[in-house]
Amino acid sequence: RYPQLDPIAGNFRSAPVNAAGVVVAVGDNRIVYGIDPAQGETKWSLNTPGAPIGQPVSVEDKYVVFAQSNNTLVAVDAATGETAWTAPLAVQN
Repeated sequence: RYPQLDPIAGNFRSAPVNAAGVVVAVGDNRIVYGIDPAQGETKWSLNTPGAPIGQPVSVEDKYVVFAQSNNTLVAVDAATGETAWTAPLAVQN
């Protein structure tokens, strides 16, 4: 169960992924959480500009990439919570 005490203001609608020894979960509250799997504590959190949709994926066991409802992709360094790109990557139709 995460978090162990106070619930988040949202839900996890997709499964978490493990990358770089961190469990990364994307909430529908526009927050991505990096969780220490041994302690169950938050290592970092990141507010996203768009609402995350779909299943996040681990890339090269370093990044977690997820789509947003505004047709963009975001890549996050799983170890630090820093975004890999300076801005979300636009997806063209």
